[in-house]
Amino acid sequence: MPIRQGSQVVKVFNSGLLVYLYDQANAATIRESGVNLIEPQGTAFGRLARTGTLVVYELPQDDPLHVDVCTGTPLTEGERSKLRWLAPQKAPLAVPSGALCIHSADSIPIGDDAPASKGAVATVPPGDYLLTLYRVNPDQLSVEGIRHRGPREVILLEPCPIDPESAPTAPLPFIAEAARAPWAGAWSVDGLRFLGQVVDGNGTLVTNLDREAAKRLGLAWGTALEVRAGRTTVTAIFLGDNGFDEYLLYRGESVKSPHPHLMGACWWNHENALTDVLVVRGETKFKLRPKTQVEVRVLPDPIDRRDESWVGNWSLAGTAVRGSVLHHYAVWGGPHCTFTLDASALEAIGASPGDLLVVRIGASEHRARWFEDEIAMRGAKSTRKSGELCAVLVPHWYRPDIALVTVRPVVDFMETPPDSFGFPVEIGMDVVVSRPGA
Repeated sequence: MPIRQGSQVVKVFNSGLLVYLYDQANAATIRESGVNLIEPQGTAFGRLARTGTLVVYELPQDDPLHVDVCTGTPLTEGERSKLRWLAPQKAPLAVPSGALCIHSADSIPIGDDAPASKGAVATVPPGDYLLTLYRVNPDQLSVEGIRHRGPREVILLEPCPIDPESAPTAPLPFIAEAARAPWAGAWSVDGLRFLGQVVDGNGTLVTNLDREAAKRLGLAWGTALEVRAGRTTVTAIFLGDNGFDEYLLYRGESVKSPHPHLMGACWWNHENALTDVLVVRGETKFKLRPKTQVEVRVLPDPIDRRDESWVGNWSLAGTAVRGSVLHHYAVWGGPHCTFTLDASALEAIGASPGDLLVVRIGASEHRARWFEDEIAMRGAKSTRKSGELCAVLVPHWYRPDIALVTVRPVVDFMETPPDSFGFPVEIGMDVVVSRPGA
């Protein structure tokens, strides 16, 4: 259906990425200009563009052309209301004969070879125009569930003298705009209470609570939240950019007792929100329809606080460095033990990647090879039989700007990792690291 009464809808076969607009009477001028229509740019194209002789615009893909041509004033808000649009683009266009040719690369007759298909001609009042190109935003239509099978572009011609300075020096580019879901920003905050909606409630709860809402709520790492959606109410800890799995890995023992059913509330980048949104995951599995109301209340007492007393918590003791065990955990690669020692601690004893280190954890002493990174460590042959460990610098889970010494057994790819180190390891144990013979 035409967007405006009296407009003309045309269709043209297309297998390229450019559309050509010009007056039929100017075909010879374009042909004689020497312009390269495959890559229209440079001096020849600039001359044609400044006089309004030729306008070219890009397409996002090689779909058939489906264009609405109309004249008069710019599209009104009402005319644009049923669809979603990209930013309009403008160019001068002269149509002295009133016969506006609309061609694809397959139909344009200006060249040495006969065109493979037929273009279209729209009849408009002869004159000079300011062309405004309106493009439908297909991604936004898809996100909002709006079906559209009509024209994908509207060419609006508004009577206006040719202004050479406003002419583009290249084809009007297709500039995609990220689609924004209708639920994005559809929330309210009243004090410490958020009202929004479910984006996805299958297992993990995805809400439309974004960073702006979090700012208004005053959320900080460790904040306790009561999350209510449908008939389900849970308590969650706000972890920001940290994941709930890694939180449980490093802090699980300290939170499981007072909060046995605690959930994690973390940021997740949703492409259709154009920002991060809050997801709630954990033991409770949700089963909620999208658009179900979500209520989030900030509880008075935080569940946890970041402890950064470990930062720089090491000292030089003669030819050794002294610290303590910060984390001790087991994952798929076996047991891991992280110390409060950073790169500068190893540099203080003159150690370099590849060196063998003497590591004393509590009362037990071990040998550990310092690998430059995880890749070098995985490529190492198993030395567990000789009792040697490996050491790498691993970024701290909520202070990724600081990498700490982490030791673990070296295990071959096909070998089942051990469940434990085989010696006592507890958080807070003294750790002393030195070089052999020092």
